Amino acid sequence: MVLGLTSIYNYRQAFIDIASPFRFSYSLLIMNKLFETYESLDDAVLIKQEVQRLEGDMAEAFRLFHEKRADILWKLNTLQASTKNVPSEILAHIFMLASNGDCFNLQRMPLRLGGVCSHWRRITLSTPCLWSSLTLCFNEDVDMEKGQQTVMDLLRHYMENVGLTPFALDFRFNRHSQPPKETLDLITSVLLHGENSRKVHALKFLRAPFRWISSFPQFPNLESLKIHEPLGYLDRILVLPLANSPRLRNLILCNLCLMPKIVQNNVEQTQITHISLSQVPADVCISLLVRCPNLAHFEFIHPAPKGMQDVDYLQAYGLVDGPIILHQLEHLRWTHPNLVGGSRLIQIYSRLRFPALRSFRWYASQSSHLDYAALHALVPNLPRATSSLQIFHAQEWDMSFINFIFTRTTAIQHLHLYACDYVTMSNVIVALGQRGAVLGNAYLPQLRKMSIDGIGRHPVQCDKGEAEAQLANQIINTLRVRYRDPTMRFSLHLSRCHGTWTKDMQEAYQELHKERIEMKIWVGWRRLLVLGNMPKNNVSGTEQGNPEGRGVEEHNTSDK
Repeated sequence: MVLGLTSIYNYRQAFIDIASPFRFSYSLLIMNKLFETYESLDDAVLIKQEVQRLEGDMAEAFRLFHEKRADILWKLNTLQASTKNVPSEILAHIFMLASNGDCFNLQRMPLRLGGVCSHWRRITLSTPCLWSSLTLCFNEDVDMEKGQQTVMDLLRHYMENVGLTPFALDFRFNRHSQPPKETLDLITSVLLHGENSRKVHALKFLRAPFRWISSFPQFPNLESLKIHEPLGYLDRILVLPLANSPRLRNLILCNLCLMPKIVQNNVEQTQITHISLSQVPADVCISLLVRCPNLAHFEFIHPAPKGMQDVDYLQAYGLVDGPIILHQLEHLRWTHPNLVGGSRLIQIYSRLRFPALRSFRWYASQSSHLDYAALHALVPNLPRATSSLQIFHAQEWDMSFINFIFTRTTAIQHLHLYACDYVTMSNVIVALGQRGAVLGNAYLPQLRKMSIDGIGRHPVQCDKGEAEAQLANQIINTLRVRYRDPTMRFSLHLSRCHGTWTKDMQEAYQELHKERIEMKIWVGWRRLLVLGNMPKNNVSGTEQGNPEGRGVEEHNTSDK
């Protein structure tokens, strides 16, 4: 329907353009007729009268032309874009589908749809869901005075039409050109006017002035707050009021190297359940862990290059000694920072307890020694019921360290290695085939799926073909050992980020394929191509084979 509307506009514009050549041709006709009738220019009166008569005829011709044109366009609109007989609920649903998405142009779609006709405008204004999200971009190439008025009108229009529907607002600023303080003050006044602050359920700031972000009070119904790369830190440490909103559930902070106090001193933030931190000091992460007792998901990646400060917040909670228990935490993703005061952080690791933890993701540091020290303090505190273990970017983890981890995570059902080097991958594969698997005492006896992704991201010390040939041989040995006992079997999935698999790995697949051992080899970041398929009578329920032994398949990689 929207595409049909575009074609109508194109037809209309083409029809309008008819007038210009028509006017020019008609003028030439007048001049030629004058010079044919009057050979002498002395008779000026007769020429003037003839010009007036011809101009009158031309005006009448243009009047008839516009009437006919309007009639044709009305019939064309009626024929191709008639929606009066379509129920308003169906049109509203179509509008929501057309506006669905994070694209900047799609978010402005309600304004465009409402400009088609009065009927569409009534529908857009009576459908609050169409106005539930808005992205405001402040580019350096936009005229500030004109852009300021446009932003204000747009924000007011959305706030008026969103009704009681949860409203998501996204501010995107330019790193090199910030809007004037007057513009920011006007935005603040609109958001705090009347009941507008109660309508906002999600806020996102990208490269926004930090002084402006910290000036906002708590929003009563704010559920999600995302702050990325704020500019212009304050010298003095402040509490961020938005982070203390009473209904805040999701908190995402990125690239805040000079961090204020996120939450108030001695106040537990029981409403926050999901936190994701990147480029944030480690002491702030520990502080949030302690002060948010109902966390279900916590992620800390790419630590900021800043040492641990005095842990006064632990003393304030009486947690100088004894365990720090996070009763609700189910998913933990952590990177151990290489910083001054790291030993103090390791001491805190040894005190953390996660009785409800189900999945644990570890982003390895650049040094295996740092990983050894941190995980020796943290892994023993993982509950036995942890079912998912994900290890990212591990380098040169030796066999003894891998055995240490596996002996303390015996209930793991899904093991995921991502962008690890060949040493770590080989040691993990070998460990899974050790300790007499036939007798039922192998490492990770409940393992059902193992994924190895991002192969080839790290350079290898030896020849790539030799390293992959060794890995292929170890995969064959381990899978054969595990498949002797039906209770020990697991499926193995491998994918590489680029390049092709060596002949040894392809032969390993073909050999296991004949033995009906479940193994898949993927190509590409999205796992779109798979080398071969399982036999048709495979009981595990994998894909059906094809004559050429190759196929195309999509796979969910959301766990990366």
